[in-house]
Amino acid sequence: MAISFPDVSTLTADQRWETLLDLMSVPGYPGFYVLGCFAPRVTFLSQQIRALNLVDALCKAGKLSTKSRVAVVGAGVAGLTAAAGLAVRGVSVRIFERFGKKRLMPLQENSRQRVVHPHIYDWPADGSLEERTGLPLLDWEANEANEVIEEIETAWNDLPKEVRDRIEWDEFGEVCENENGRLVRNGSFLEGFQVIILAVGFGVEEDTGTDSYWTDDGIDSFERDQERRGQEKLTWLVSGAGDGALTDVMRLCIRKFRQDDHLLSFAKSVPSNVTQRLVAAETDPNSDFFTIYQNAALELPATVYLDTNRERELPAQLEFRNLPVQLNCGPAELFAPGSSILNRLVIAYLYVRGAFSKEILHRFVRVPVEREDGRYKVIFEGEVQTPELTTFYDRVVIRHGPKRALEKRFPGIWKACRTKKRIWDAARSQQGLDWTRQPWYKNAEFRPKALELPPLRIDWGEEVGCLVVVPSGGASLATKYVDQALSRLSTTKLPDGKRLVRNSAVLEIKEVFSSPDRYTHALRALCSSEIAVFHVEGYDCATLLLLGVRSVVRRGVTVTVLSDPLGDEAWAKLPFNLREIKPLSIAENKQTFTARLTETIRTGIWKKKSLPRSYLDLPSYDAVRSLGPELQDHEPIVPTKLALILCSFGEQYLDELGEFVRSVVDTACGVDNVAKRIVDSDSPQLVSQRLHEAIRRSQLCVVDWTEWKSNVFFEFGIRLAVNEVDPLCILSSSWEPQKTSDQERISLETRRCHGKALEDFFRPIDYSGIVSGPLEEEIRQHTASIQKGDRRSRQRGILSPGLTYRVVQEAIDIRQEPGGTPVTRLLVDLVNGMTSTDPIQQNVFPALYADNLELQNQLQVSSVEYLLAAWYYLLERGKLRERRESGSLDPQDPTLEELRKIGNGLSNVLLQMRGWDHVLSEITDELNSFDGLGGTA
Repeated sequence: MAISFPDVSTLTADQRWETLLDLMSVPGYPGFYVLGCFAPRVTFLSQQIRALNLVDALCKAGKLSTKSRVAVVGAGVAGLTAAAGLAVRGVSVRIFERFGKKRLMPLQENSRQRVVHPHIYDWPADGSLEERTGLPLLDWEANEANEVIEEIETAWNDLPKEVRDRIEWDEFGEVCENENGRLVRNGSFLEGFQVIILAVGFGVEEDTGTDSYWTDDGIDSFERDQERRGQEKLTWLVSGAGDGALTDVMRLCIRKFRQDDHLLSFAKSVPSNVTQRLVAAETDPNSDFFTIYQNAALELPATVYLDTNRERELPAQLEFRNLPVQLNCGPAELFAPGSSILNRLVIAYLYVRGAFSKEILHRFVRVPVEREDGRYKVIFEGEVQTPELTTFYDRVVIRHGPKRALEKRFPGIWKACRTKKRIWDAARSQQGLDWTRQPWYKNAEFRPKALELPPLRIDWGEEVGCLVVVPSGGASLATKYVDQALSRLSTTKLPDGKRLVRNSAVLEIKEVFSSPDRYTHALRALCSSEIAVFHVEGYDCATLLLLGVRSVVRRGVTVTVLSDPLGDEAWAKLPFNLREIKPLSIAENKQTFTARLTETIRTGIWKKKSLPRSYLDLPSYDAVRSLGPELQDHEPIVPTKLALILCSFGEQYLDELGEFVRSVVDTACGVDNVAKRIVDSDSPQLVSQRLHEAIRRSQLCVVDWTEWKSNVFFEFGIRLAVNEVDPLCILSSSWEPQKTSDQERISLETRRCHGKALEDFFRPIDYSGIVSGPLEEEIRQHTASIQKGDRRSRQRGILSPGLTYRVVQEAIDIRQEPGGTPVTRLLVDLVNGMTSTDPIQQNVFPALYADNLELQNQLQVSSVEYLLAAWYYLLERGKLRERRESGSLDPQDPTLEELRKIGNGLSNVLLQMRGWDHVLSEITDELNSFDGLGGTA
């Protein structure tokens, strides 16, 4: 199958981040990204845009947090732009550059003959004649290369202090890859970086025997020297077909050539019909470019007048030098995509007017080219039917491209990127394919002093952090009280000696649903925060959606608060699946609310510690996980078996819309009575258990937003987080319940208003008017896509299908999931729930009905068996005996310390039991054998 460059024209924003990161990532090297080394367009501006696109994607895809450290290898224009972009976003950066910070962009710093223009190579695209880059960072204007470098350096040095403080330099030695695939610098490994960006550029032209591209050469002055010496015209060979070679042909053929002035003049002289044909040809790789460009050149004016709207003094019209210039590149390559359209058109103009030799060679030049008697001896290597040929030229320009710095210094990474390189090569066939050089970020997102930069992933590390979710419109009272509570708790001892972060992180609902990156940022924050406080003002639907996500992604300390009083009437109106949460009301007693909130959080932290596998702060965490011991208990339920409907249970809704929706779903699925609300299920299970199992397992789930009920959006959030097949959202926007009070009507309008952001995000199907046909077809198509496993056809809204599930799957704290707790910890926790191993509290049984003597005996025996299992596991798994005998066991070894603690607890239990003396003796002897090592007894 042919390799193609990915098309992002139909992708959502999150899919675009994923695609960009995949293009630049290094297979087998987690966290490594290669910046622009394989790209077909290598201008200053394109490299800078790729750098900012990469930084933007890393941040928005949640790869970087406030604690991340990034290494940027290379301080060329791409590396500097990436480093500046990272620092502006709040990430710590270390730049590795062998020349140090005193020589930024050393390759171009002294180049005075090359003119760098930001957009001209994109001609005829809109804005291609603009002379400033328009970048939010390190902006510059068209000029000679050395002047551009100086302008970029000035912009770099003018970065605000808080940005520059995040950037460090490593100036000693060159980074390279060792034989084991690890990056080293002066024999030391590059460690402690979450992301490494290789911005080593394209290298330099080596071993050609001629001047490199950025070296000031004699092309512009040779004519004066020749006239002074009275010599005949020098013969020239230019070998290559890229923009560099074409530019040097222009310099040789056009008198007093200046790249920006002449190219701009040509661009303005091209008739619009010619431009349209050239652009159209780029989209067809089968185009006869050699003929197309010659014909286009013939339609240009015979005399091209130079742009005189400049301060520079230039001739009024183009002048040819009429030098003997030979081009070696192959006719098929000369005008084919790979170089800019404008450069090819100018070369075609020169070609059809005989400005250089029409005999275009297509031979391999042996390099380095040697000199003999003051001339260049060029050996054209032979092939099967072509003999070797030697020709002499007075001057030779070799533009075969640089020796790849990546291949030279990072051979393992280069090898790993072979497939990636072929993908990038595919973009060379058509200029428009390489979308990575288009800015996919907003300039405001990289301005150093912008007030609202996209947030980095929240990372609390090993500390206990608190997230506050507040209604739209700014900070709420909840934030104030939460920060007061955290301040009080910061002086309190927490389990496992953890420290509480005093400043909370705030999510404002309006911001969360303003863009995909803000939404995914919120999802990761819900997964990473031990404490979460939700201000559920008016039971706003968007807030309840996030609360539903939270209820399944973290066993944490989740508190809900209200501004209004929560009396009996308000309590009675709470949805059934929210009544267990019991919000705190700020209005009930503002004087003591902070104290109550503080105590609630403190109690939750300690309860979670003492009940690590049964503590619940929300009703869904265990319910979506505990489906049964068999594989079949977790298998998806196909649409022909169950179509789950999450909807309002309001009387008017059920009478007027409920049965209609069920009927349409049944018809679309082709099965009677397959559409079920949870109350339609016949099972002795609790309603909440049946509901959560169905939410997780049913492939087809229809969520009816009509009436904007809190419980529906809570369940909607659960579904998004536990099943990669997103539900199908529907809404009858024009339906109005008739039997309702003014207060209820106002409440409904408020919820609708709050839900507008959700409509833009998820785009529910509007079935107003109760017309079954369109809704039935939408459900049928959705069901068909599920059965085919076709994710793309399920695309609705601005998020990619299954995004919530995928983000959560990546962001959850796996230590809370099955297998996250060590075996010995599990066993000891079970024992602690049955009997005390503390000698001071002997014969204490915390289990229910522990006064039953038979139960007491069962608890004691089970405790011994569990502790023995832990004891032998540590003893054998840690090879403690063998290590003790060999003298390699450290007295402070963690496994030995844990063995001693379990052994002491086990001895305390055995002392109270009959018939276990031999086991007690064995444990005691083993403990004594380790005492000679020291440590904790």
